[in-house]
Amino acid sequence: MSNPFEVLEKRLENIESLLVDIKHPPQQKTIDDEILLDEEEACAFLKTNSVTLWRWVKAKKIKVYKFSHKNYYKRNEILETITQLQK
Repeated sequence: MSNPFEVLEKRLENIESLLVDIKHPPQQKTIDDEILLDEEEACAFLKTNSVTLWRWVKAKKIKVYKFSHKNYYKRNEILETITQLQK
């Protein structure tokens, strides 16, 4: 059986990290007043996985912007791509 104090300590750590996130929400990145999504956010927005997203980048359906060794995608460009693909 697990030590009840260890379980309680883990739960308190989780609560503490949630409180920190609430107190200091992440700032949304923008470029030219357009919202940028990181890879995880773009995948969630598209309801797909990173492999599919990367295929679309390679096929030049979605443009990728690189900052500090991370990939970002303009939300508006993703919306435009989805609209064009649905036609």
